[in-house]
Amino acid sequence: MTSATRGDNGAATKYGFSRIGLSSPDGAWTFGNDNIVNDADPMPCSDEDSKDIVYMKSVFNFIEANPEKFDATKIYAEGFSQNSMFSAYTAFCFYDKVVGVWQGGSGMTLTGERPFVPNQGGQCTMTAYEQYKGQCRTKDPCTVCQYWPIYPCYVESHPMIHCIMEYTNDAISVQEGQSSAEHMYTRSINEGHDARLLQFDPSDDGTIIGSHKDPQNKVHWVVGCLGITESCSAACETSFSACVNSKDVSTAAKRVKAFENCIDDSGSLSGCTSECAPTYTMLTESEAPAVSSVSSFVSEIEDHGARPDTSLCSATEQV
Repeated sequence: MTSATRGDNGAATKYGFSRIGLSSPDGAWTFGNDNIVNDADPMPCSDEDSKDIVYMKSVFNFIEANPEKFDATKIYAEGFSQNSMFSAYTAFCFYDKVVGVWQGGSGMTLTGERPFVPNQGGQCTMTAYEQYKGQCRTKDPCTVCQYWPIYPCYVESHPMIHCIMEYTNDAISVQEGQSSAEHMYTRSINEGHDARLLQFDPSDDGTIIGSHKDPQNKVHWVVGCLGITESCSAACETSFSACVNSKDVSTAAKRVKAFENCIDDSGSLSGCTSECAPTYTMLTESEAPAVSSVSSFVSEIEDHGARPDTSLCSATEQV
């Protein structure tokens, strides 16, 4: 987080957004209500539910107090694994402040169903996990839990842009045919959110191993899927594809590198600007999902006024 050109900071500089890194001195986030989430309490988001709610309020207050530096109408959350779960918790607890969330390598766990995540969220309370660790499922299973980390209740004001990603061979997110990304995607769609499911296979040639990792060129997927900047044009798509395929793409890993080279210099390509968000078509030049719920990142939700019949809860009635 110290260099404007290194890693994801380089992308922030390219696209013109600010990054705020969050952490916990405990080594793990405190999720709401001792990890108990159910139909009676789908969004445990009060100050009493988690000390990190107070922390997050301070972060949002900092953003709002500095309008010359930040646009408080365009706040996004993103994370991987446990941080992905906390990003979803943050986004839906603060649905009135966050417009989109990216979850990598996790989504939602359901009580009694795979996958069982490392902290046994959805299967045990945090109190039970701290006492018994992985054995809590048999020694003190949660009998009132249904979901974890949060249920994405319907938001009347706007659908949450909700990008959920995993590799199909991720042993933490996918177990015995059950996918935490699919669990969350289904509930998010049921609540009327603009959810996008992206599931990647490891490459056939073995140069991209997948597993419990972000997708290749992750930050560009985040920018494109969330729509952090205006999308690139069709003309840009064409010239960008030509750029990638003019290079050595003989292996999956070399295609990823070709994408990196072209996206770094995208401002010089015909029809492109340096800050336009890569489209779904452009991103598949890096690595194409084996399963995707979308063919573009343009929202297909035209009327968000009506609460879906599949909705179980309204955020305004919870928080």
